[in-house]
Amino acid sequence: MNSLRSFWPDWLVTLQKTGLKTWTSWALDAAGPLNVLGAQMIYLAHPLFSDDDGQMQALAHILEDEDETRAFVTFLREDS
Repeated sequence: MNSLRSFWPDWLVTLQKTGLKTWTSWALDAAGPLNVLGAQMIYLAHPLFSDDDGQMQALAHILEDEDETRAFVTFLREDS
């Protein structure tokens, strides 16, 4: 699980650069149970994209696990 969280700092930097950090934390929080559908879409699309470093798997894990979603949202909001 910690290896999946190793992407979080890089994602944070990208979200800050693009100005999407606040929106992303809000969307993940507001979507609630619908996040699981996002995870399933990632799993279905996975064969179409290269995921050599495992970032898509990490994102799908965040979306399908409610505790991980809350932890990622907290991570995004703490770095303000």
